[in-house]
Amino acid sequence: MAGESSRILRSVFLRMVLAAVVAGGAAAWFTSRMPDQYRARALLIMAPMPITHQKAPMTQVDFYGDTPAPYPKYLRLGYMETLPMPDYKLILTSEEMARRVRDRMRALYEARGMDPGGLSVSGIRRAMDVQVKIFKQTYQELEYQQVVELLLAGTDPEILAEATNYWAEESITFANELRFAGRQGMLDFFDRQIEATEALLDGERAAIEAIERESDPDALADRIAHLEQAVTEAQIEEARLTADPEAAPERLPAEHARIQAILGQLQPKIAELREQWAAQRRQLDRHRHKAAYYESQLEELAMGQYAARVTSQDVTPEFKVASPAFPPEDKTGPMRSLIVVAAAVLACMAMPVHYFAMYALRRYVEQLEDRG
Repeated sequence: MAGESSRILRSVFLRMVLAAVVAGGAAAWFTSRMPDQYRARALLIMAPMPITHQKAPMTQVDFYGDTPAPYPKYLRLGYMETLPMPDYKLILTSEEMARRVRDRMRALYEARGMDPGGLSVSGIRRAMDVQVKIFKQTYQELEYQQVVELLLAGTDPEILAEATNYWAEESITFANELRFAGRQGMLDFFDRQIEATEALLDGERAAIEAIERESDPDALADRIAHLEQAVTEAQIEEARLTADPEAAPERLPAEHARIQAILGQLQPKIAELREQWAAQRRQLDRHRHKAAYYESQLEELAMGQYAARVTSQDVTPEFKVASPAFPPEDKTGPMRSLIVVAAAVLACMAMPVHYFAMYALRRYVEQLEDRG
């Protein structure tokens, strides 16, 4: 029985050694055919562009009150907010960016007379990596470092370095395109707001012109003044008759009746005209207040539009290259020794399982034959 056990163990050991040698040799042959892997790195630093940081004196009109009350106001334009770092990571490894890098690598391979192989957008995207590190993290705040690492994996160090530098330049261009889109959106916003405000202002001015054309408040005020003067004259005449009743006793009742008739006609008419004049003045004041308000808004919008146009012409990169990529010297893969050792270890572990499984199967078959 001891001899049988020793024989089994020797057989298992020899099988394990043989499997390890075969698996290790196969792994060594396979890894020898794999190209060396390198990874190039370029560093970008954030360089956000301020719009402006000035105080522009403006005049704001208070819409409420009896008359528009202008008071000084300042238009403050701060920094354009940069995107969060995770958003930049998504953008810089997007399919569009991968396509640009893929096309550049193809051109580099073809310029050297080399076969670019099966370069694909998805493959290049898997080879691209953007590393951003957290600078400060609290319960309410998360702040990233301003340095961004662009990492690109490949097999040719020279091409890899050029492609990484191209990626860095395209990242700057791409970020500027996004910033320009933001600037253009801001300019479009100002244009729409100015157009809408001008339409509102034109409507108020047209309403003012219509009121002044159809019912002139100044002419109405003159008419009221003329009627009031007539009332005053009638009242003075009545007071004179009352003070000297013997001056014309035979005509006194008739004169009193005539004056009362005049007053009875003029006073209701004056009250009616005063009500019309007050309504017209209220309408004019309301439209003039609105017109003054829209004029002040146009001034403020024009100042903002001017500031946006000036700064949109001053193009400052969103990123700057802090360190370009150089041809990498150290290989990052494949880990040939590790692959060979792993293959040999796995083969050693699999061989006893296979041996005893086959041994148990043979014993089971022998038992079945003996029963038969």
